Amino acid sequence: MQKNFLLRLFLTASILIAVSAFLNAQEKKLGDERDGSRSKPIHQIKLLDENNKIILEEDNPQSPFSAKYTCGDCHSYDIIKNGYHFNKPLGKSSFDRNGEPWIYVDLKKLTVLPVSYRGWNGTFSPEKLNISPFQFLKLFGTHFTGGTISEDESLEKPENFFRWEISGKLPVNCLLCHDASEKFNSAEYSLNILRQNFKWAAAAGSDIAVVTGSAKEMPDNFDIYNRNTFADVDLRTYSPPNIIYNKSVFNSNKVFFNIKRQVPNDRCYYCHSSVNVSKRENKFIQSAEDVHLKSGMICVDCHTNGLNHDMIRGFENESMMKNDPARSSFTCEGCHLGNEKESVPTGGRLGAPVPKHLGLPAVHLDKLACTTCHSGIWPDGNTNYVKTSRAHKLGVPGINKSANLFPHIQAPLFVRNEMGKIEPHRLLWPSYWAKLKNNEIKPIPVNDFSDSLSVILRTDSLKTYDIYPAIGKPELIRALTFLKPMAGKNEKIIFVTGENYIELRDNAELKVSNHPYIKPYTWAIAHDVRPASQSLGSKSCQDCHSWNSDFFFGDAAIETPYSPVNSRMSSSSLAETGALYHKLFSLSFFFRSI
Repeated sequence: MQKNFLLRLFLTASILIAVSAFLNAQEKKLGDERDGSRSKPIHQIKLLDENNKIILEEDNPQSPFSAKYTCGDCHSYDIIKNGYHFNKPLGKSSFDRNGEPWIYVDLKKLTVLPVSYRGWNGTFSPEKLNISPFQFLKLFGTHFTGGTISEDESLEKPENFFRWEISGKLPVNCLLCHDASEKFNSAEYSLNILRQNFKWAAAAGSDIAVVTGSAKEMPDNFDIYNRNTFADVDLRTYSPPNIIYNKSVFNSNKVFFNIKRQVPNDRCYYCHSSVNVSKRENKFIQSAEDVHLKSGMICVDCHTNGLNHDMIRGFENESMMKNDPARSSFTCEGCHLGNEKESVPTGGRLGAPVPKHLGLPAVHLDKLACTTCHSGIWPDGNTNYVKTSRAHKLGVPGINKSANLFPHIQAPLFVRNEMGKIEPHRLLWPSYWAKLKNNEIKPIPVNDFSDSLSVILRTDSLKTYDIYPAIGKPELIRALTFLKPMAGKNEKIIFVTGENYIELRDNAELKVSNHPYIKPYTWAIAHDVRPASQSLGSKSCQDCHSWNSDFFFGDAAIETPYSPVNSRMSSSSLAETGALYHKLFSLSFFFRSI
């Protein structure tokens, strides 16, 4: 009897385990896990539109396919959409570090602002600037991969309802990274974002369809199926959004996508390119390619991710931020040196050489990040400008190719990171109108200004986009007087520029003041990585330790349109290393050879 009871118990447990395994298996989708094969899966799949309906070859009119449902048929979209490139984080980790922001520029109103949903120190959230998700995509969508910002209805504003209905949402566009076709066109994706063809953009960039027309030019009551809603539109100039599929790609209503799991470098470059510009000569500086890429590596060898697409960024304390010790092996030290405490060696990952650092005092490895000596361009007196994909819309047809185009990003500057180590950074000087109350500065939302401000500042006829329009005392007094009615009780209207703010006193005079909140926004440089033979210190200690070392005493312009407060700032002041100490310390190197 006891044996029968044990047998029944065993069978019941087995059934429960089997049912549980089956239910768990049902939660996962076909493409979520690999089966162990190193071969490339073939993506011959059906196209699904924004309503999760199959798109047929004979459909008329045809709908743009939705990556959310077309790819989500086999992959868990709800997990992927929370990935680093697509999400809107709920909060900022104490271990996080600043990254490249989106940069809002309106030179006619003398406004340059670093913008981010991530809460990085020194950035401004779109909500506080009154930038709606729809406006965010209009401003920055050309190099945005889609996702939460356009899909979270709680973020939407009622005034944009009809525009969302016309443009459609912008879900995660998987093809931006994973389409390996030589005909894939990221620029066409960007152009359709500018036309507000959000739901058509993924198809426009692919090599299976052509998208024409512009949702931006359609009226608020536009309906693609009702010609009466756009009867007043001059179709000779503007046409409604339309998609035409290459019918040869259909095979039994399935379409082949050339998908690659390991993202090709060209896909990363579209959003993550940068080029250095000589301020003195107003031309591009040719620099060698990153030593890792020249050795045959690709971006995702280091910046890898799992199904959740939580991309590894590779900075030193990322493992603490994510509570994931495995991430430490993707840092410079983790890859080249490894961790002696780990049971499984991680040093020499992907054949990385182990650096000797012969003759280098150990204090350097405690005080400096690896990138300080090995990354970015060699410091050369004053900083140079940098143009980046996201800030200057590189790669978009018809962009202004001026070398000094705003926003002005300067590099390299050497700054202490969140762990106290010195590392190379890029720098941006914000400029904006704000309210001051109880010593707290709050920027005035960018949509609260009328165009009259640019008339008062005399920037309304601005024709240059590579220098700040210079304003003097009269223009600034008129502007602050014009904005004064916006101030609430016990508030002052101020202009934040450079490292100061300017206010209007009762006697119609301007007062320039400092504030601890006003600082340049900086973020770290990790690429391009130079080999040991081209690193700082490879020639001699005096690469850094000399009386006029560019490392300690190279400087950046404190940029502002108000000329009376123009000045410069040195690396030593940003890094708080003590200029006098290093001047005196450098003298000791004259006698060290003895």
